[in-house]
Amino acid sequence: MGEETSDHADITQPTPADIRRRNAQFEHKNKTGTGNAVKPKREKSNSSTWLVAFFVFLLGGGLLFELLRLFF
Repeated sequence: MGEETSDHADITQPTPADIRRRNAQFEHKNKTGTGNAVKPKREKSNSSTWLVAFFVFLLGGGLLFELLRLFF
């Protein structure tokens, strides 16, 4: 049986100064909004505004003609 070497033997813990520096960098990025966050895209509605306006026009016109027919 040979000597067992660990790949993790060379990894050392960060010093408190390193931790403070990284925390300061993280805080600065969060405050200024500079990060790799993806901005959400604006979702478009399924029915267009023109289509809704067209149906309102049709319904309103139909109602107007029905009222004119009813009273005259």
